[in-house]
Amino acid sequence: MAEFLDPDQRTEHYYAVMEGTQLIGFFVFEPGQDSLDLALGMRPDLTGQGNGAAFLENGLAFAIKQYQPCYIELAVATFNERAIRLYNF
Repeated sequence: MAEFLDPDQRTEHYYAVMEGTQLIGFFVFEPGQDSLDLALGMRPDLTGQGNGAAFLENGLAFAIKQYQPCYIELAVATFNERAIRLYNF
């Protein structure tokens, strides 16, 4: 969290998703040799409304175009059942 909030610690791999001046969510892409680690988050009041698939698909499309990884890795907390359902689409 500290890295995310501190502009001196953030790398160029952090991306905010905006609608006008409103923050929708974020993506963090950490490239490896052939892989890309992915972290993401959506503003809590926007979750559970059917927006997750489009949010994730657009982030993945951007990541593939920007980084051209052989594969993408995503870790999710076991308690986050909503995210697990989304990632298994």
